[in-house]
Amino acid sequence: IITVAGTYTVTLDVTVAMHSLTLGGSSGTQTLSNAGQTLQMNSASTVNANGVVNMSAGTLTLFNPSLTVSGTVNWSGGTIWYLAITSTGTMNLSGSADKTAAGTWLNAGTVTWTGTGNFTVSSIFPSFENQSGGNFNVQTDATLGGTVFSTFLNDAGATFTKSVTTGTTTVIPDFQNSGTVSLQTGLLSSMGPSGYRQFAGAT
Repeated sequence: IITVAGTYTVTLDVTVAMHSLTLGGSSGTQTLSNAGQTLQMNSASTVNANGVVNMSAGTLTLFNPSLTVSGTVNWSGGTIWYLAITSTGTMNLSGSADKTAAGTWLNAGTVTWTGTGNFTVSSIFPSFENQSGGNFNVQTDATLGGTVFSTFLNDAGATFTKSVTTGTTTVIPDFQNSGTVSLQTGLLSSMGPSGYRQFAGAT
């Protein structure tokens, strides 16, 4: 439990297995920094509004139920399992290292992807579901990777935007759109087994 008010950073410098994590107090900014270790959470865990996770390498492991984020995750490398971003949560993908989203992911907040590192949805039957109210902002020409069974769902009320860069963003998972896909610059290339499918909404 990292909830004491104030602005400070707790650095993970060993591999840890714990029951659960609660990060973020009533005021200030409480940051958990991971530059290469494994943090295993065995029960539902939470990053509250004032909580920040800075992750440049390593692994955050949590088997369903998810790590629920109402604060901020700054992610520049490594692997995260089973994560749910609420309407107030934000995730910033950056840097040149690849990042892997394992298991099932849910986003009702804002994800902004910059840098040159690839972002991969990967494990057995994984999916990334951009839920109603969710915004997934692609500002890179890196690859949205995945396995043969991976799926990226853009639900009704969700928005997927490619902007800023003018090259090609390749999407390996099946892409299923029922919301809004806004291609403002560059190209979007869908390479999944079933390709790009429009069920509702608009592209």
